[in-house]
Parts: sequence; C-alpha cells; structure tokens
Amino acid sequence: MDIEIQKKDMGSKNLDNTWKNLLIKLFTVQRHAVLATTNGNVPYCSLMTFAVKDDLSQIILATPEKTEKFKNIKSNPQVSMLIDDRQNKASDSEFSMAVTVLGRAKESSSQEQETVKGIFLTKNPYLDEFVQASTTRLIQVDVDQYVVARRFQEVTVINLPGKSD
Repeated sequence: MDIEIQKKDMGSKNLDNTWKNLLIKLFTVQRHAVLATTNGNVPYCSLMTFAVKDDLSQIILATPEKTEKFKNIKSNPQVSMLIDDRQNKASDSEFSMAVTVLGRAKESSSQEQETVKGIFLTKNPYLDEFVQASTTRLIQVDVDQYVVARRFQEVTVINLPGKSD
C-alpha cells in the first residue's frame, strides 16, 4: 500500500477551508498533546495541555520553569508535537487522525503574556491557578508545518505562510 502525500500551503487557493476547519475542530476537542524536545541528541516527550491561536500560527503551552522540557526548549527551540483523536480502539487505524506539528518554541515575552495567557485560559480555565503561579512559564510554538495523517496512510503536509518545507 502506497502512502499518499499531498503538500498544501495555508492561506493559498490550494488549501480550502475544509483543512483549516478540520484542524480547528481537532484542536478544540482535544485537551492534550505530546511535546517532543531534545537535549543534545536525546529526545524527550511530555504530555501537555495546549491551546491554539485562531489563525493556527501558534500553539500555546504552560509549564513549570524547573522542568526538563523547559530547559530543552531554552537550549534547542526546535520542537514537534503530536495531537490526535484516537480512542484506543481497533478502528483507530482506519478512522483516526494524527497531526504532527513542526515548529520553534519560545518563552512568551512580557509584552505578549496577557494575550497568550488569555488564549490558553479560554480553552483551559481549570488551569488558572497553575498558569498564574510565578514559577509557570508560557511557551509559544511558532508553527512551520502541520503534517496530517488520516485513514491510515493518507498524509497531507500543510505549510504556513512564509515558512519553507
């Protein structure tokens, strides 16, 4: 069975609203994602709560300052994330969708704090106390690319404007 790979550019005429709406629906329903960072050449994965900017250009995360993932992001901002809708059923292979996010992570600047915090807490209001803690850091992942896998081997690569493949 061949893997079908399509490449699309977000915002171009080649990408209809169906793809954007599909991503928004997944990101709205799912509470958690897996964040992959690296320490040198050693990968490190973390289960994270997240939120996404309306234009899909950034994913917002919150983490305690004294964590391996935060240290890794500071030394190497290149990250990937996995967000999916699996339900741990046999049918997941055929019917689930998984989105790999490729991008660069950074700590939110003081000028962006309130806006970013608002985006995160709108989706995750139950984490208000955690986000307000002085030891919590907000992370913004600037998305370069979404890689969407559906129906077992149907892969679509979506590049964001101004980003290269």
